Amino acid sequence: MCYKLGPPDPASADKAPKDTYFTCRKLTENLFYITEDDKWGENPFIYVRLYASTVVLIDTGCGGPHNSSDADFTSLRHFIEEYSVADNDSQPLNPGGAKNYTVICTHCHYDHIGGIMHFTESSTTSVVASSYDKDFIAGPDRLPTSSLCRFVGMNTPKYSVTVWAEDGQSITDSAGNDLGLVLYHAPGHTPDQLAIWDAQERFLFVGDTVYEHAPILFPIEGNIKNYVATIKRLQGLVKGWNSTESQSRVLMACGHLTCNADAGELLRR
Repeated sequence: MCYKLGPPDPASADKAPKDTYFTCRKLTENLFYITEDDKWGENPFIYVRLYASTVVLIDTGCGGPHNSSDADFTSLRHFIEEYSVADNDSQPLNPGGAKNYTVICTHCHYDHIGGIMHFTESSTTSVVASSYDKDFIAGPDRLPTSSLCRFVGMNTPKYSVTVWAEDGQSITDSAGNDLGLVLYHAPGHTPDQLAIWDAQERFLFVGDTVYEHAPILFPIEGNIKNYVATIKRLQGLVKGWNSTESQSRVLMACGHLTCNADAGELLRR
């Protein structure tokens, strides 16, 4: 959920081709981000991390449909499995759905879980969410309100969390192989906010905890005190990761607007 102010990140200005609601760009050889041209104007960023054994999705966007109905690719899953991505040697990111999916939800707002049911229809998909406040997601009749779906006229997605991530937990594929992703509880914007650290790619994914050119919105379940503590913690983590001179500086990938900013600089603003 993002209220935009000022000049956007150039990447967020990309317009989707007429035959799809999505635009895909490469960040590294194995990391891509997708921007959704959704009818709510959220334009969420969806991150796709490619592994030999699985495809990791960080959020699934709004799930459409857009106000126009003439596009061929309106489903995120269809786009990932069938659309020829120029930045991926004109190949789909997961051709024919050959690999299983691991979906990590940075938090449960509608513009981050809207496309999740396209993936959970497969029993092999794993869904990861924060264990910080399970009731916020899984409590009886909580999700329509927690997700804000009921306020924007979206049918609330139905899904079950298969991995309730503890703070500092590493994520594995279905065979138990470590994917090199560490999840941190990052409450503030919402109780269930997660931050994901990818040490190999040197990216920190933060959902709606931070982004440029827009204020962070706090719904009724948000908590300023927790948010301040989360920012201080992330500052400390990034400082530690940046302390190794032989490594490149940590980049931050956000849920909107910002996909490759210097994490240390952005967290100091």
